[in-house]
Amino acid sequence: RNPIPLMFQTGYLTISSFDSGRSLYELRFPNREVEIGFYQQLLPTYAPEVDDPFSSFSFPHFKNDLFDGRPNDFMQRLATLLKDFIGL
Repeated sequence: RNPIPLMFQTGYLTISSFDSGRSLYELRFPNREVEIGFYQQLLPTYAPEVDDPFSSFSFPHFKNDLFDGRPNDFMQRLATLLKDFIGL
């Protein structure tokens, strides 16, 4: 049960490019409103800020991935979190 297709189908993510050689899709938020809603509502709910600097799911790690220009790390961290959350 991969949450990424659900996020795509519900409009939270859209395809921005496709690498046919690798069968790899690059996803993005469809607009600023969805992006802001994700960061302000969903992310803090599923990745609350914690004081443990070693927790890979603390909000600062997600935020640092984005601010440091590591979107792939962010998406991998999110996929792992959601996988653990839904028990796969």
